[in-house]
Amino acid sequence: MARAVSSEAQAHKGAAPMLKQVSTERQAEFAQAVLNRAFALFGAGQIDSADVLLETVEQQPTVRQRVMHLRGVIALCRGEDEDALDFLEEAIGLEPSDADAHANIGALLLKSEQYPQALAAYAAALSLRPDHAAARFGVARALAGSDLPELAIDGFRDVLIADPEQVDAAAELALLLKDHGRREEAVALLDQMRARHPEHEALARLAREMTDAADGVGAGARAGEVSLNPGGLADPVMASALRMTATPRVASATLCDALFMEGCRHHRAGKIERSKRFFERVLEIDPAHISTLCNLGALALALGDVARAQILAQSAVTLAPELAPARVALADAMLAGGKVEQAQAHYRKALELAPGNDAVHAQYAMALQAIGDLDDAMVHFLAATRISQQQSPRFYEALGRTCAARGNSQGAEISLKHALALDPRCVGAHCALGEVYLGAGRHGDAEAAFRAALVLDANDLQARRGVERTAHARRFEADGAP
Repeated sequence: MARAVSSEAQAHKGAAPMLKQVSTERQAEFAQAVLNRAFALFGAGQIDSADVLLETVEQQPTVRQRVMHLRGVIALCRGEDEDALDFLEEAIGLEPSDADAHANIGALLLKSEQYPQALAAYAAALSLRPDHAAARFGVARALAGSDLPELAIDGFRDVLIADPEQVDAAAELALLLKDHGRREEAVALLDQMRARHPEHEALARLAREMTDAADGVGAGARAGEVSLNPGGLADPVMASALRMTATPRVASATLCDALFMEGCRHHRAGKIERSKRFFERVLEIDPAHISTLCNLGALALALGDVARAQILAQSAVTLAPELAPARVALADAMLAGGKVEQAQAHYRKALELAPGNDAVHAQYAMALQAIGDLDDAMVHFLAATRISQQQSPRFYEALGRTCAARGNSQGAEISLKHALALDPRCVGAHCALGEVYLGAGRHGDAEAAFRAALVLDANDLQARRGVERTAHARRFEADGAP
């Protein structure tokens, strides 16, 4: 089929060969101008003209990544899925941190009902940009398509919390709720949305279906009929790209890895229970998923369930005895259970397996600091930072406490301030910094540090005592005591 291409696009195409005769700087300026115009044409719905313009500058290195991305979206609009995938994969290869490109690959995979792969793509987008609305919506759809209804329901609720006016998400959530025996919740949700959007015929039709007891068609079969707008992509695409549900797919390694990524994302966001549900679902599918065994063990440890943490970590070590992270997970669990010698043996084995792994050195250093072996702890703190200075707030707090205990107040202050720069809400680091200042006679700084901790946790005992001790030290100093 012939495509409608504007005379403007044809003119740019004709001018492109002449670019070779001008400077590199001028070529870059021209390429950027063409790219900007292509985006404008795309936004106006003139996708064929936009594509012609993009083709004229696709070899320019300064704009190639964005050109490949937009050409991928255009190919997706046209239904040219193989070309779309090629373009988008090249865009990601040129710029792996492009969250929109990952989200658009997710949309392409969702369209072809490759739900585990779509989930992985959307999870990658959210890892790069946690507030990515299209990726958040895509995760919920991919979970529904993967026959994981409870996780999908949570996902759609996340979408509606972020954007209560997302009508598509509400409609799909209502269908999912009804299809899993929660009709009353579905009807209540639709009533709320209809009150805010009385003009939406699709919502009204869906509400009527919800109350039709004689209706024998499953919600999943109707999903395509109630889509209210294209949505779901980081750029506009055709409504045909949307498929909300499908028959259950065979569990795959890709699905497990995608669920694991989502579990890790929720863990980083502090959503422990959500993270736990994702990890547990992975183990239902694949009980031998090593990374999940380790991470779920770490969650159990954080929740105080030391026995379960040891069981999970031991399972990981049994399955992969030569994997350093599994050894570290077991060592952490052993240490929490008071089995210090066994813990140290596993830490040392992890170092033997991965001597250049900064995470292993870091974890061993923090363990040694916790048991009071400060000299050996410092050896591994330094080893970790030589490999990579990108460590956690907890690491720098432990390093600061170690420096303080060894009499290095300057090193302690630097490390603790770095911990707080990474996480200003770290109560322990505020208190430790207060102790350093108090020991140095910097009473004003000490009081400020302890009070900062109390702002975060008014019941923190160390911070309360720190304020009292600082006040006492000031009075003692004011009395002129030697």
